[in-house]
Amino acid sequence: MQYSSQVIELFDEAYGALMSEDVAAAAVGTAGERAQGCRIRFYLVAENGLIKRLRYQAYACPSIIAACSRVVKDLEGGELSAIGTLEPADLMALLEIPTEKAGKMLILQDALQESCRAAKAAD
Repeated sequence: MQYSSQVIELFDEAYGALMSEDVAAAAVGTAGERAQGCRIRFYLVAENGLIKRLRYQAYACPSIIAACSRVVKDLEGGELSAIGTLEPADLMALLEIPTEKAGKMLILQDALQESCRAAKAAD
C-alpha cells in the first residue's frame, strides 16, 4: 500500500502518542477491537470547555495512527465542542487515506467522541 507523504510524516512523528504520565485525570474513550485490526483509545483532559491535553493509543495501520496524530494536533488547546465537528471524510481527504479505511476512521471518531462524553460527565 502506498501512503501519502503526510501520513508518513505524521506516523513517524507520532505526535500525541500516549506516554504513561498522560493518563492522570484523563477522560478515556475507546472504540474498536484488536481482533478487527483497529482499536483506538483517546485520553482527554478538559478544563472550562477547552482541551488541555489529548493523547491517543492505537492498534491500527499507519494511516489511522497518522490520523490520530493529526486529530491531536488540530484539537489540542481548542474548544471541546470542536470534537463534535470532526468529519472523518475530511480527514481522509486531507491525508489521502483510501476509502477502504472509512470504517476505521469511524472507530477513531467513536473513540474521540466517547472521550468527550466522559470528560463532560466528569466536569
